[in-house]
Amino acid sequence: MTRHSKNNTALGFFTSAEKDKLKGVYGTKSQRLGRDSQKPFDCCSLCLQTARSPVICPEGHLYCRECIYESILQQKKDIDNETRVVNTHNASVETEEQKLARLEEEKKLENFIHQETKMVTMEKAESSTKSWVPHYFVPELKQETQAEQLKVSKSTPQCTAGKNPHAISFKKLVAVKFKQHTSGTTTTTSCPVCLKSFILGVSISILKPCGDAICKKCIGKFIKAKKCPCCDIKCKEKDVVDLVIEGSGFAGAGTAEAKKFTTAFN
Repeated sequence: MTRHSKNNTALGFFTSAEKDKLKGVYGTKSQRLGRDSQKPFDCCSLCLQTARSPVICPEGHLYCRECIYESILQQKKDIDNETRVVNTHNASVETEEQKLARLEEEKKLENFIHQETKMVTMEKAESSTKSWVPHYFVPELKQETQAEQLKVSKSTPQCTAGKNPHAISFKKLVAVKFKQHTSGTTTTTSCPVCLKSFILGVSISILKPCGDAICKKCIGKFIKAKKCPCCDIKCKEKDVVDLVIEGSGFAGAGTAEAKKFTTAFN
């Protein structure tokens, strides 16, 4: 064995070389996702393809109109089915409780008749007062488990594109208009005001009244006039929705990160 420090593993402390060797085996591993692993700004959050007839939710998540409509209708159908199952179960729980109450009343009546019609000797009376637990299963002494009532997990369709799901409906969706700019043989999506191309890292805002997609810098300049700079439709600051973008692919922007949890080294 050589005397090199990386091969000297008989020390009384854990060296950095030993930590580097165990990085791929033990501990939590994390890695930032690059540009190739992030969804482009104009892609649907469900099908991950370029959005056809794009719409956004109130929180700024982009969808295809067909995809989000299908998702909302399917969620409504699932909610109706779940509600029907929960109502059926809760109705059965109530009838079961009523049945147990009726059986308990019948048992009390039988015990009363038995005590009134049969003479009980003193010995049996004394033995009956003593606590006695059988060593085998007796159906009459088993513990009854009461069924609990269920609740519906959600009452409205949810948008699950973000970390915190929120309610969504057809009325809250806003149609988005992306401006196509042609330069020579290439066609890019750009801001209709400054003609700046939309790429990952560019903040994009959507105006609810008209659906125009404008970069955030131009929105800050023209929103004070309380009208859209493209179509002159009246709008306010509350009508501006920021389009959610995963990141720019660079280390300074975006929070997309992949983690893998493994056994920690002790």
